[in-house]
Amino acid sequence: MFYNRHKEIKLFKDILRSSGNLIIVYGRRRIGKSTLLQKIVKSNDVYFLADLRETSLQIKSLQSLMTKKVVSIDKITIPDWDAFFSLLKSIEPPFTLILDEFPYLVKNDPSLPSNIQKHIDLGTFKKLNLILCGSSQSMMTNLFNSSKAPLYGRASMILKVDFLSVYYLKKMLNVTAEQAIEEYSVWGGVPRYWVERKKYKSFNDAIFGLILNKTGLFYDEPIILFLDEMRTAVQSNSILSLVASGAHKLSEIAGRLNKPSTHISKPMMLLTELGYLHRDIPYGESEKNTKKSLYKIGDNFLRFYFNYVVPNRSLIETGQIHILKSNLMKSFNQYVSDTYEELCRNSIPAIFKKSGNFPPAKRYWTKDVEVDLISKDNDTDTYIIGEVKWQNNVKLNSVLNSLDKKISKIPFLQGKKIIKAIFGKRQIDNKFKNYFLPEDVIKAFR
Repeated sequence: MFYNRHKEIKLFKDILRSSGNLIIVYGRRRIGKSTLLQKIVKSNDVYFLADLRETSLQIKSLQSLMTKKVVSIDKITIPDWDAFFSLLKSIEPPFTLILDEFPYLVKNDPSLPSNIQKHIDLGTFKKLNLILCGSSQSMMTNLFNSSKAPLYGRASMILKVDFLSVYYLKKMLNVTAEQAIEEYSVWGGVPRYWVERKKYKSFNDAIFGLILNKTGLFYDEPIILFLDEMRTAVQSNSILSLVASGAHKLSEIAGRLNKPSTHISKPMMLLTELGYLHRDIPYGESEKNTKKSLYKIGDNFLRFYFNYVVPNRSLIETGQIHILKSNLMKSFNQYVSDTYEELCRNSIPAIFKKSGNFPPAKRYWTKDVEVDLISKDNDTDTYIIGEVKWQNNVKLNSVLNSLDKKISKIPFLQGKKIIKAIFGKRQIDNKFKNYFLPEDVIKAFR
């Protein structure tokens, strides 16, 4: 399964036309980095997948892959990375050397990035391209985002491999738009989850086979993800568990952990940078100065996990799945509605493309009013304001009347041009042109 990486493949093809490039590729585990790299590898290239063995064993494995480049290279004693890179000078170009899961190599030899810097500066890689790829997003970004980092300013291309959209999930599973949004609420945009999901006959079977199952492939998934980025998963598990249980303010999360807010601000920031947490700020508020921040789980899979696995682990471990199924049926519709709201907000630029230059919408809330989405045209004083209703029956007139009352309570909307929008779950009889369905939202992510 390989969808919608055309842009990334084109970037690779363009840059690999020349040699002497350092390319850094990163993204969360299971996002499809290795699959992408294998799509651009040519027969003359060398792809090496690192592991947690000692450095000497890793180099020996890489040597064996290089035999097609240098006859009997596997018989040469290469004591360290410096000696290995020095040997590359004698290899006839052009070719690309890919070191996948690069953080594993650095873990065993922290001097490796400095060694690569040295050989870049010496011109060792002038006749080849070097691609470094890793799942530890924090470690990979540290290679280039600090002026003190060895590889700072030396990369020709830095590529973060991101989520695939719900549009491609619908296409892969061949389901309805409504079903695609339910599926996306669990699997998110992670291709490996999609591949495993497709092996099951139904959505329900996949959830209980892969996640809500003590022998399931993804039952301990967060531990794997967190240990890519930090020494222990305990604090991250605790924070996301609290957010899933309803603690959305920094002070509230810290209070439940019996710690000062300052003690968890750094891990909260890291989880936000990784995309595992999302800092929700009301429309119109300054990111730096607002005191109204609310934290939500930003990764759909982790949101499902911390809503349904963590609080029900005892039921799962003791095989009381019937109780868990009952709990899931009662709350899942509300759970999906949060995903649909976020998709609706992000669909605004495409859906209203002909009406203006609108950015993705944001939520708005005060003590008196709450609105699901607001977006302002970048070029005019026109606003889109809307509500999202993930329910079978939408009483449109009632929703529009409620929206009008909310608009009257928002000071900055007074006297401005307003475009009202309603996003529903099912088709209804109406003449309101800005009533949108899951099909419309999903098409916006093509």
